[in-house]
Amino acid sequence: MKDRIILLNALPLNAFLYFNFNVSIRRLENLQELKKEIERLGGQELLVNFIRHPATIKLLQQKLGYNLTPVNMLYTYIPGDHIFVITLSQWQERGKEKEQLEESDVLIYEVKIYGGR
Repeated sequence: MKDRIILLNALPLNAFLYFNFNVSIRRLENLQELKKEIERLGGQELLVNFIRHPATIKLLQQKLGYNLTPVNMLYTYIPGDHIFVITLSQWQERGKEKEQLEESDVLIYEVKIYGGR
């Protein structure tokens, strides 16, 4: 099985079945850098999107040029996953979320997991 490229809106620690693991987080500058990383890792066919926020999906589809249908399940880490977290830069009150986002409205992180026992 090929490694997956995972898109999340947050890093759910209950997705990791390990007792001990290390996390390395690197902030990406922009969505163009995210697209370059996705292409370097194998491209759209390896993408698994767990983001459900409509405005975030719309922004990512516009800027990345990918069809990002969210999967309808909770994320569980599989060793080899390449994780990217795309989250809003400011907290939005439920029911008052923005319907249109700009690239400056999101923060992008690459997350690497090490160890695990």
